[in-house]
Amino acid sequence: MPQQSSEKKFPRIQFILDEDLVFENNIATQLNNPYVSKSLFLMDDFSNIMEEFYITLNLNEIFEDLKILL
Repeated sequence: MPQQSSEKKFPRIQFILDEDLVFENNIATQLNNPYVSKSLFLMDDFSNIMEEFYITLNLNEIFEDLKILL
């Protein structure tokens, strides 16, 4: 079975590669560095950070928070 690309599997999700550390440098002065805190950010269409989820949360906890946010 041929492997699908991530873009085809998840058409509504945008994957970002931070080649020149632009994202890391922009948020490092404002928030915890996600590469250090190992957190996941929920962003809106305008790249505003809506919520930060730490890896200590399990998926059920994240989905409960998302239901409240949405």
